[in-house]
Amino acid sequence: MCPTLPMAKYGFHIRGDTWGANRLMDILLSRTVPIFTAEEQYAILPDFVPWRDLGYFLPIPHRDNGKEKFDQGMLELLNNSPEEYKRKQDLIDKWYHVLDHRQPYQFDAYMNRLAEMIGLYDNKK
Repeated sequence: MCPTLPMAKYGFHIRGDTWGANRLMDILLSRTVPIFTAEEQYAILPDFVPWRDLGYFLPIPHRDNGKEKFDQGMLELLNNSPEEYKRKQDLIDKWYHVLDHRQPYQFDAYMNRLAEMIGLYDNKK
């Protein structure tokens, strides 16, 4: 993790080689509020975490297409109240134990949900 990330207010979760990246976890574990940049980023994450509530969605424009909308979205995000920002950070703190891969049984929770999603068993019975 970049050592200055915890000093940032927001962190962009931009696409790398795939839609997912450890970048998102680094952002959240530094208690920085993430900015998701593509809908596909949500689709690959476990659905038991309220990802959309933990951060913001602001799509990165492709070339010049959508630049004005992006700029407007950034202005709105930067003008959010301190209370709104604190609400996001408090929610990150609430889910921290699930997000932190160093916590015991966190991997088991993810694998349990994956097994349910692919139909290996129904945990609700």
